[in-house]
Amino acid sequence: MDVGVDIPPIQLENEKYQAQINNLISSALEERKAAVISIKNAIIGDITKKSAYANLGVVPRLLHLMIQDSECKEILTESTIILGSLSKESSIIEKILQTQALPIIIRGLFHHDHEVIIASLRSLRNFYLSDQTPSEPLYDDNSEGVFKLLQLLPMSRIYAEYTTLILSNCCKNLEQQMILFSAKIISILKSLFEYKSEKMLAPTLSCFAALAYKNGTIAETITKTEVSGKTLLEVFVSMMGRDKPIYVQFLAAKCLTYICRAGVISSDSNLIRLKVMPALTRMCKPDNPSKIQYLAADMLSYLLEDDKELQELAMYTDHLLRNISHYLKKTELDSSTYAFMKQACRVITFNQSIFLESAFHVFAALCAHSETSRKKVTETEPHLIKHVVRGLEDSDYKVQFAAANCLLSFSRSVQQLRTNLSDNEVWKPVWKIIDEDKNIPEELLSILSAVICNLLLDFSPARTSLLKVPILQFLSTLVNHKTKGIQLNALWAYMNLSIGSDRDTKCTILESLSPQLFEFLNIEYLQTGDGRARILKCLGLLRNILCVKEDTDFIMGLHRVNIMIALRSMILVNDNSKDILEQAMCVLLNVASAGVAAKEMIADDEDLLKAILRLMSCEKPGVQLAACSIVSNLVFNIHEGASDRRNKLTQLGMQNTLQSLITTTCSDSNLFDM
Repeated sequence: MDVGVDIPPIQLENEKYQAQINNLISSALEERKAAVISIKNAIIGDITKKSAYANLGVVPRLLHLMIQDSECKEILTESTIILGSLSKESSIIEKILQTQALPIIIRGLFHHDHEVIIASLRSLRNFYLSDQTPSEPLYDDNSEGVFKLLQLLPMSRIYAEYTTLILSNCCKNLEQQMILFSAKIISILKSLFEYKSEKMLAPTLSCFAALAYKNGTIAETITKTEVSGKTLLEVFVSMMGRDKPIYVQFLAAKCLTYICRAGVISSDSNLIRLKVMPALTRMCKPDNPSKIQYLAADMLSYLLEDDKELQELAMYTDHLLRNISHYLKKTELDSSTYAFMKQACRVITFNQSIFLESAFHVFAALCAHSETSRKKVTETEPHLIKHVVRGLEDSDYKVQFAAANCLLSFSRSVQQLRTNLSDNEVWKPVWKIIDEDKNIPEELLSILSAVICNLLLDFSPARTSLLKVPILQFLSTLVNHKTKGIQLNALWAYMNLSIGSDRDTKCTILESLSPQLFEFLNIEYLQTGDGRARILKCLGLLRNILCVKEDTDFIMGLHRVNIMIALRSMILVNDNSKDILEQAMCVLLNVASAGVAAKEMIADDEDLLKAILRLMSCEKPGVQLAACSIVSNLVFNIHEGASDRRNKLTQLGMQNTLQSLITTTCSDSNLFDM
């Protein structure tokens, strides 16, 4: 007797899908056509079926078919539609991008049939709505893909709609901007303002924004370009009017923000102060769509980022603080915002994560320079730092980065370091990221290393806690980092830590930093801006370490050779800038203020003594005062060997130098008293 076996429905469905996929390689053209159409009809709007077909390997079969049947417009059209539909799912697009799908779809733009071209444009539009899709394929083969898009753009409204959306997401760096600029894209785009629908205006404005981003040359050309008797600048202003769709208003403000940040429009202008900033602030109100609130806050933070006066003005603009504070309490996303973020392949652990990101960036900008602003922000939102700590622990990198950026602004405040940041133990999530993530993105590491600098200041309660973890080991790795800014932050952190430290900590710092410290104190580095900045930090560190007499004697006993070689090289170079020379002389003054052994190290170097005497007549007051103070310390009677040192200096011309100083009008009372 036969026993029947029940086959699960999922298995039956998969067998059906597999049969359709197998038909894609049928020897009969009509069967291949029918299979493609069946698959297209099955997956449109059905996420489950999209995943099933993708997992069964439909993508490579489709690509093979598109190459094999490249002359069959039905197969090309339907296959392209399928790929575009699959690309809408963030879990699938990554797999598609690992294939040759993009170059094959781009080839469809060159097809003679209108339906194939439309299918290719729609599919590319879907792909380029995702941040994961690379722009480079369109620029391959001498940018023929981009040039074809520009050729198609003015041919019809539907072509223009898709093409502008693709181009706005494929202009991601200076090289791509200049390729499009050289291809006269501004002249092509300006004609699209004759259309009044959001579908046309939004991608057109997005293109102008992408072109102007951090590009002064293109931004200036945009402002001078006219259309229908108006400059594009005037067109953008009119697009911010409340009679326009809210998304169009935002994109117009985005264009003007980018033009301003590119240096073409002054942030002092009424256009920015009275139109753009208030418009972006208005869009942050809770009665606007969530997507607009998120985008507007993000753009507002970029506008305010480096402008102290705008930051102060924004603090009193139309309830901005109250509106942004509301972002911290959001718990839901509306459907359009969720779809927007999902399409962009953002990982959303909690629905409110994207609003935390926006809020952190705005608060970071507002509080970057002003203690008054920090106080007002924390009064409006007293639990902000708790949210920052939560943001640092978020799994979404963009939220984590924004939280770190906000923390950096608050860590610049003595009061915040001693109160909010201490109460919330912000050092713990910061150290956790540093300690557990060995592949921290460079931009995040740059911010966190700057935060560490401030947390290590002598008046920061977090300093004691950080010294209990291997913070010095971490800083020693940063000193060798490939990025000069991160190197500088590490040296700055060492310098802050050295202030007010005990002898053991100072010695540990030198052990941790050697030999890099003395390698950085090399006159060869004086030729570069980065090198000079590192030298200043290293000299500042030595000055802090050698500021206590007893500590100086002990440390010079351990490191005198390297320290004296470094100081000698800095002081004997005649063309040193005032700040470097003054720091070097102040370090040497600390050495001269120590015990007899340290004084003799200076006195035994005749070239160094001559340089000190020469600098007593220096026109730079700080350097001159340091030189005179060094001589005073060397010859002061109560110190052993003072007489011998005085005789040596007299032989080198000290008396003549002092006489010259006495007879010269002296504006520095400290120097005159000495």
